[in-house]
Amino acid sequence: MIGTSKIKIKQLKGSAFYNTLKGYFNKNLKRKLFWSLFFASARIVFSLAWPYLLYKELFKNEQIQTDNIVILIPVVLVIFAFAQWFTFRQAVINTRINDYLSLRITTNFWHKMVSLEWLSFKSKSREYYFNIFLVDFWRIRLGIKAVLENILPYLFLSIAMLFFLFYISPPIFLLYLGGFLITALFQLYSNVKMQSVIRAFHEAWRGQSTNVGISVDKYDLIRMGRGYGESYEKFSKSSEQFLNTNSTMIITQARWKIIIQIVIQITRLAVLFVGIYWVKTGLLSWGEFFFTIFVIGIIQTNLTQLPNGINQLLEALESFGRINSYLKLDSEFNVEKDKIEFDSIDSIDIKSMDFSYRG
Repeated sequence: MIGTSKIKIKQLKGSAFYNTLKGYFNKNLKRKLFWSLFFASARIVFSLAWPYLLYKELFKNEQIQTDNIVILIPVVLVIFAFAQWFTFRQAVINTRINDYLSLRITTNFWHKMVSLEWLSFKSKSREYYFNIFLVDFWRIRLGIKAVLENILPYLFLSIAMLFFLFYISPPIFLLYLGGFLITALFQLYSNVKMQSVIRAFHEAWRGQSTNVGISVDKYDLIRMGRGYGESYEKFSKSSEQFLNTNSTMIITQARWKIIIQIVIQITRLAVLFVGIYWVKTGLLSWGEFFFTIFVIGIIQTNLTQLPNGINQLLEALESFGRINSYLKLDSEFNVEKDKIEFDSIDSIDIKSMDFSYRG
């Protein structure tokens, strides 16, 4: 599994689409990425600050202290509000980054299409270009959004919370870390299993799109009663395959989501029962145990946000491969580098034209 991942990463880095994306990283984009990183860091700091403040103020000398709770609650709410504000600001910056990249990507697709050699252009169907410009492009956009707004923030926030858990109780941290790693392994394994399902769904989607286009093109012939049965049979089979692959993908995603949820709940129960035992044996105080359960709840809430983002990233990687193949089609010229001028047609002269009919 690891070897396969390394090969895919190398293939991505050497691809035409990857090299195209690298060319988009100018000063303006780097500045936006810096601010996104800044707001993400502030989000993590403030997301850790309010649980830490609760822990330090409520649990002193292994006893629950509520003397300052009237002042503590407004302060915690303010810190929590700042964490959410930083989250919103990061989302705004990430959307602008995604808009910039998406616009550059789709215009690059157009430049590629108009520069294709005639035979290269005609070798693909009309639906092929529709899928590239709409379906695959949109999945790339969702993949970028998933990485910036879902996978990286929640992953780093979960890791930061793990360190906080270690600060509160190293024994509980080690116990939960085992469950955390098992959950991560199940998630990675499910991602590998999902790739073939997603690939089959994309193939069926393109097949359905092609058949719809053929049916539209054959409208006049079908209305004249020519090829109705054959067109109907092909369209029915394509629709059935499309729906079946989509159902298979949905069911597979639901199955792995349930499996991962079971692993998460088993981890939570293990921490609960073992933690109670450690409290009775004096290894933990009730305050430490209560707060570790609270922090673990935050970690698992963050982890539950990851599967949806990972599925979107997997779909984007499938589209990445098709877009890379599109960019490798033979071009007549390079629109980005060459200055292209098409001669305009101002007038048409018709000379020596004869019409005749055979009797």
